[in-house]
Amino acid sequence: MRLERGPFVERHGEFEAIDTAIKHCHVGDGQLLIFEGGLGLGKTALLNEAKKRAIDEGFVALFARGSEFEAGFPYGVVRQLFEPWLAAASQEERDAVLSGPARLAAPLFEYATGAVATGAGPEQRQAVLHGLYWMCVHLARRAPLLILLDDLHWADVASLQFLHYMEGRLEGHAIVVCAATESVDSGQRADINQALLASDAARLLPVNALSEDGVRAFVAGTLAAPGPDDAFVRACYAATGGNPFFLRELLADAEATALHDPRSIARTGPRNIARVVLRRLQQLPEPLAEHTTRLARALAVLDAHAELALPHAAHVAQVAELDAAEAADAVSTLMDLGIVHPQAPLRFAQPIVRTAVYAHLPLPYRHRAHARAAKALHAAGAPTAQVVPLLVPLPPSGDAWTAGVLAAAGREALEAGDPAAAVPLLRRALNEPAPAADAPELLAGLGGAELRMRDPEALAHLGEALEVTDDPVRRAGIVIDMSAALIAAARYEDALGLLQGVHAEVQGRDREVELRLHSEIVKVAQLTPHTRPLAMRELSVLDRTVVGEDGATAALVAAQQTFETLISGGAADQVVAAGERALLHGPLIGPPDGGAQASWLIALAFACCDRLLEADRLLVDALRESEERGLHLATEDLRALHAWVRLQRGMLAEAETDGSLALGSTEGAGVPAMGMPFAAGALIDSLVAQGQTRIAARVIDRCGLGADISRQPPYLPLVMARGRLRIAQGDVEAGVDDLLRAADALREWGTDCPALSPEAEAAAALAGIGRTAEAAELAATCLAAARRFGTPRTIAGALIAAGLAAGGRAGLRHLAEAVALLQDGPAALERCRALVEYGAALREQGRAEQARPVLRQAAEIAEASGAAALGKRVRLELAAMGVRARVPSRTGVSGLTPRERSVSALAAEGKRNQEIAHMLFVTVKTVEWHLGQAYRKLGIASRGELRDALARA
Repeated sequence: MRLERGPFVERHGEFEAIDTAIKHCHVGDGQLLIFEGGLGLGKTALLNEAKKRAIDEGFVALFARGSEFEAGFPYGVVRQLFEPWLAAASQEERDAVLSGPARLAAPLFEYATGAVATGAGPEQRQAVLHGLYWMCVHLARRAPLLILLDDLHWADVASLQFLHYMEGRLEGHAIVVCAATESVDSGQRADINQALLASDAARLLPVNALSEDGVRAFVAGTLAAPGPDDAFVRACYAATGGNPFFLRELLADAEATALHDPRSIARTGPRNIARVVLRRLQQLPEPLAEHTTRLARALAVLDAHAELALPHAAHVAQVAELDAAEAADAVSTLMDLGIVHPQAPLRFAQPIVRTAVYAHLPLPYRHRAHARAAKALHAAGAPTAQVVPLLVPLPPSGDAWTAGVLAAAGREALEAGDPAAAVPLLRRALNEPAPAADAPELLAGLGGAELRMRDPEALAHLGEALEVTDDPVRRAGIVIDMSAALIAAARYEDALGLLQGVHAEVQGRDREVELRLHSEIVKVAQLTPHTRPLAMRELSVLDRTVVGEDGATAALVAAQQTFETLISGGAADQVVAAGERALLHGPLIGPPDGGAQASWLIALAFACCDRLLEADRLLVDALRESEERGLHLATEDLRALHAWVRLQRGMLAEAETDGSLALGSTEGAGVPAMGMPFAAGALIDSLVAQGQTRIAARVIDRCGLGADISRQPPYLPLVMARGRLRIAQGDVEAGVDDLLRAADALREWGTDCPALSPEAEAAAALAGIGRTAEAAELAATCLAAARRFGTPRTIAGALIAAGLAAGGRAGLRHLAEAVALLQDGPAALERCRALVEYGAALREQGRAEQARPVLRQAAEIAEASGAAALGKRVRLELAAMGVRARVPSRTGVSGLTPRERSVSALAAEGKRNQEIAHMLFVTVKTVEWHLGQAYRKLGIASRGELRDALARA
């Protein structure tokens, strides 16, 4: 970041006053200008500008600065003014300036003779002032004279008396006096200062902070970058209040990235600001200097952590270890100096001062202040959310009170469904360390929270909790969480062993927990081929146990029974009937986290049975409830399945959005989501359908698919998606191999459900590369299984494969039947595919008149759903008949392409462009382009309008 010298902004009135004073001075009309303002507002810069302009006009300039170290020495500022000129002047010049009445001031500068008289009586002091006045007159007769006095509020009393003496005697002399001061409220200096400010001969010029427009101009000039970002300017103005010194230090200290992320401005606390502010406080007389410093530091600690409420003055005084009177004086002084806001509640006038003071507190003081602040707020009944941020940064000290507060806050966060907030609190409580008696509960809570955050430490902490927990019911809760982590890591046997072990401990103690363990055993046992028999036995026991009951447990058992009916070869109408019975048992969302398993299983079963609309509605309701209840694991898995269901409906943009969100929520986590293969599979398939094969390949690379997991049932959706991608890329042999290996793995698992198997797709692909005999045999098997299952979509898929393998009139009959079966169904993509294959077959047999309307219907579906791959195939078929396909220009939500809709949906969710680019595997520029296209089609101008515009669909 290149920094230029800070520009003068919004100082036109001050410059005009300086120029006017210089002009009047040339005609013998002396002037006194006093710039008054708080710390950092640019008073010294104005004096420097006055000096530059006056010297350009031929003035002689004398300069002096008040200092707290010299405030007790009489005539200290006066000596600063004249000594440099006297030291540089010749003897003749000195004699001329100190001639006549000016000789009365000569003793002030005669150090060698010891003649300096500072303690004389009023008559002598009056004579010295008169002599100093005549020195100025003599100097002004040689050339116009400019006297610059900075930090007048620190000038010694005698020097202030000299200025007071001069201010009424400037008329008729070529003398301009420019002084800069802050307000002074006590003592003899204050009296003289106020007299000067109130004088008719003086022109008082208040120096104010910059406006927001002034800050914009300052930033543009300082960074040599015209047109700075509005959000960045607003952040700078909010942090500094328009104080030029604070603003310059902020720009010098802020990283270059702050221009792209204005939020970092609020975290910037330049050391130089802290140094200057604290030095200003230390210039105050004792004990006020110490009291204001302590109070400012205490306020920085409390104000830096006042997310919910600004600090109370009594709490600040307690942290600063001041009594009420001392604190009141300190607060009043800080207000006078412009460091603390003049109006209640108590806070810093500029947030950057708070940040700077806090950031550069000595660590030992900061830790003590944090501890005192936390205890003061806790004793006053402050909410835990306000106390805890003060405790988290402290190093462990073995304080039982601290551990207790942190643990309680962690439990509150868990109960509120916020594991992200709970994890650092529970970790910190354990590190304090917490009392040994509290360790089991804290470890279990921490492990559970980490599991919900997909943290790889979850399993270790849950294991520790299990080792130190004796109560069987509590052990069961820990094991259920451990089971979820082990399943995600594909350690099914370990999960099953733990569940069976703790189940034996719980028997006869708690029926609900026992039933929950039963259902978890069924869930795990259903995942591997050799444990499927155990799942069926356990499910039979559970079914008898909860017969006639309602509630979450009964609903879960019924959902598992529905899923078992699906994978064990039941007909579609049997599966649907079982699912509908499960819906009657009561709530499908139940504690603990992950309790949406019932919704997930029923929705999957319904989708496999062509009840896609019911499955979609069920998932939408479950997602809403799981999000409201903070069930993170359930939300991720439900969103993943929702992406898959939307893909089956041909809603490519929505499938891509849900798949990206589900994958993005767990990317980089140590514990993958159970639904990850469904999310990744839906995302890959939607991209392939849109013709985005290169991007789909990146999803495969990111997810990873090792040989050790590619035959495990939970990962088969991802294996199938890879097969479809390979076929789309032209590597049909490898793609078919993926599909057939997935089908074999399903059979090993114990299911031949055609709605789950990709064999029909494999048969169609084999027919496409001329292996018609294999394709026909496989298609016949698929068709028989599909007719037994009884859903139009599975039968149509098998018919398409059989038609492609058979060719000729027999093939046409199969394809025509497939089109008829899908005509009124919700699976738009499958209907489009059937129409394309049927139209192509008609064309190949010379029946162009019949082919054209079929292909045009396919083109409409492809264009509406964004299925670019099928759309390209349709255009080629039509072109072969000499027909040009027209793509109508569309606006509104229906006119968005799938990618535009995906980008818009993620932007409406609050995702930034960089996040969207990462989630959709594209560049930021691509995201910006798609958003621009979406804005144009939707007739909107900004991101804030997206949510409402999309809701109008």
